[in-house]
Amino acid sequence: MTLLAKLAAKRADWKTPVTDLAWSRSAPLLKLTANAFNAAARRPLLTEIASITFTGAMESEVVLYFQWLKSKLDWKGTPAGAGKSWSLKDESGASVTLKHSKPAPLNEGFSIEFQTRSGKVLTLKDSRKGYAEAEVAGQDTYTSVFRYQDEGEALLNELDKNASDRLFLDLLSHWN
Repeated sequence: MTLLAKLAAKRADWKTPVTDLAWSRSAPLLKLTANAFNAAARRPLLTEIASITFTGAMESEVVLYFQWLKSKLDWKGTPAGAGKSWSLKDESGASVTLKHSKPAPLNEGFSIEFQTRSGKVLTLKDSRKGYAEAEVAGQDTYTSVFRYQDEGEALLNELDKNASDRLFLDLLSHWN
């Protein structure tokens, strides 16, 4: 995380594109998360998140995922060190706890559980069969195509676009 904090401090001075392969490879996961909350019935859950538990994935991927959520949902607080829970505050001042368990390569599967203050639980889960599911217990299920890029694909995509990733730069600007 120290390197990302340094990138955040220096990014305004650089004239070259800045990106990260772990970030680029996590794009399908970000899209899956955004789509899971896109349904009108699930949007209000975003303001009720009390905790998120990410099972699977490597620390670098989870840190970037949590930082993306933090920047997009305007949560306040400092990212935690390796193996520790993040304790943040949402816009209303309510606590939001972010946890990572059972680190493993993301392409070996994952589960992300969003617990809300109202007791609802939204779970995102990789089927490892080319799709992922988002389910709100007792309500509905959303299924989406999901394929995680290997490192070679991610590298080729970065070289092809040869530009800074706007979302990654936004994530770095909220690094505090």
